[in-house]
Amino acid sequence: GGGAAATSAPATGAAPAAGAAPAAAPAVIVLRPLRPREELFIVRSACGADIRSLCAGVAPGGGRIVQCIASNAASLSPACKEVLAPFAAR
Repeated sequence: GGGAAATSAPATGAAPAAGAAPAAAPAVIVLRPLRPREELFIVRSACGADIRSLCAGVAPGGGRIVQCIASNAASLSPACKEVLAPFAAR
């Protein structure tokens, strides 16, 4: 027994990741270039808890923390997403 393969592979009918418009929150938020003051606002705003939980190992400086939260958009709190919205690239 036990010869059954795990069924963790995605179904063939799944929507492709590239070019698909997600109905839910995007996995990545593309931000416009930010001024240091804007980055500080984001870090000290509603995104603080998200940064501590999602980006704990990221060294500050060079926009790395803001990039980390933008890359983890699907896991952000609604309050943090709301703070990031005005900084999204258009």
